[in-house]
Amino acid sequence: DLNGYTLTSKDKGDSTNAMAIYVNNGVEFTLADSSAEGTGKVVSTCYGVYVKQGATFNMTGGTLEMPGNAVYDLGVVTWNADFNMTGGTIDARIGVYACDYYDADASNIVIDGGTVLVSGVDKDDPSVVVYNDPAYDKGASISVKSGSFNELGSVFAYAADDAVITVADDVVLEETL
Repeated sequence: DLNGYTLTSKDKGDSTNAMAIYVNNGVEFTLADSSAEGTGKVVSTCYGVYVKQGATFNMTGGTLEMPGNAVYDLGVVTWNADFNMTGGTIDARIGVYACDYYDADASNIVIDGGTVLVSGVDKDDPSVVVYNDPAYDKGASISVKSGSFNELGSVFAYAADDAVITVADDVVLEETL
């Protein structure tokens, strides 16, 4: 529970894979902000939350703010892991990056509330990216039930052929690839 506070990760001063929060294999982690003002946030110039194999990250509140280092400024990165968003805000060059790379279960992303903003270095980047390594061919699943997306960038890009993407009828997307 951020409770209105800001958690800032230390910048390594280069473009290495640093992250503010690392959710290890098999762990379930929930980020919330119970402050009345809703001002709690996590700030990082690299990854906001990095979620490893078999782990689950739930976001119910707070803000993930990645001002950008032009290389890895990503809000949530899942590697064969699950991400559930029901509240809060992700403000990054790419909001959610779901990667199926390891010989493990596919990533499952559910966005049912909250806000995903594309910002930073290249405002043409997508809000949500799905990447499947052809060698593993797991087929990430992304479901957008509700939420807000800014007008910059598309919601999905780079989806592998076997990715399953569902979007509720009332969710307005600028572009779907």
